[in-house]
Amino acid sequence: MQVTKIIKFIFLPVALLPMNAFSSEKFVGIDYKYLNYNPVGVHKEISAAAINFEFLFNEYYSTEIYVGSGLNKVNLESELSEIEVDIGLLWGISFKAQYPASDRFSLYAKAGYNEVTGRAEALDYNISSTDTESDQLYGLGFSFEIKKNNQLYIEYASYIHDSQIEFDGVSIGYKYKI
Repeated sequence: MQVTKIIKFIFLPVALLPMNAFSSEKFVGIDYKYLNYNPVGVHKEISAAAINFEFLFNEYYSTEIYVGSGLNKVNLESELSEIEVDIGLLWGISFKAQYPASDRFSLYAKAGYNEVTGRAEALDYNISSTDTESDQLYGLGFSFEIKKNNQLYIEYASYIHDSQIEFDGVSIGYKYKI
């Protein structure tokens, strides 16, 4: 996919920049992702947890890297067998443009690249398969500083949207300035 190659070309150099290219502000965080999982017209909910690292260029721009894993499994019915699906690994990198609406509240939009690795197992036949999907990541959110160096955030993001399997959802998280 040509767009994915363009996104990798743009965001990979950002991830490889030396640490002194960023401002002195860096955040580490955790989040809970409540995802809509839509394989071939079926709607299921699946959750994941991730750790993330954010490196600020300035108060308006930053880059974010996250890695996480699924927390639960979902069951799908097929004509041949019940299928159990879970997320093994999800990771991504994004560029964030933020608007500080006040000293404690910011709105942001983000775009980037991500991959989701899932595992499916046909329970009646003891057959399993692993597949990795990659796509552009985009989302909107807001963050709120609850006290000095501590932020809460809520965001909506679309992770996989150009294949037969779609992932999108809401993340609720906490970040600490390091």
